[in-house]
Amino acid sequence: MKITDIRMMRLYGPRDHGVGGGEAKIYKVIIRVDGEDGQYGLGECDHFSGVRECINYMKAYFVGRSIFSINAVISEMLYGTAAPHPEGTPTGIMPGNINAVKFCSPTATPWGPAVWAASGVDIALTDLVGKVLGTPAYNLLGGKFRDQSRVYLDRSSPDDITDFKEVWAKYDPDADNFVPSRHLEEMIKEIPPPLGRMGVRNQDHETNTLFLRLDLPQVNGEVRFH
Repeated sequence: MKITDIRMMRLYGPRDHGVGGGEAKIYKVIIRVDGEDGQYGLGECDHFSGVRECINYMKAYFVGRSIFSINAVISEMLYGTAAPHPEGTPTGIMPGNINAVKFCSPTATPWGPAVWAASGVDIALTDLVGKVLGTPAYNLLGGKFRDQSRVYLDRSSPDDITDFKEVWAKYDPDADNFVPSRHLEEMIKEIPPPLGRMGVRNQDHETNTLFLRLDLPQVNGEVRFH
């Protein structure tokens, strides 16, 4: 089965936890790779300067290639090929006035937009091949490693931390960094998301789920914050 199209859509929206805290915007490029039978795979990458240009290049250069040649496509995008080049390799000026560059040094170290674009197409091709073969994409990457994984919030805004500190102080009036574990559930209900579950739907269920997943170590029936 051959690649019939590579297309994309830019999405952007609010980013409540920007670098350094506070509000920002987040930009993503959703990539769709179509196969001959109408099936398609989806991938994504961050939107930085030059990414969409690289995806357009991949469309002009790789449409017509086998969907199963994922490693070859990505390697050729990043490093090019030496003669004899793959059959059907474009030369000269491609549609969209894009110059086909089929040869590149295998010792080159590509980075930036070309790598980001290639990673998104890589994800989309893997998704497409998994659908065609009727198997989850992780089976193409060596098999499932775990059933679930813990999500790590790598940054919070100042408001999140302020809300947390105010509620913690209520349950830790002596400021000794310990709160009785019996108060954790009600404390979580008083902290706004993402650190707590105040105001969310199904609050009791969501609070209990979060409480169990935190798996907090206890010392003499208390939980320490530091």
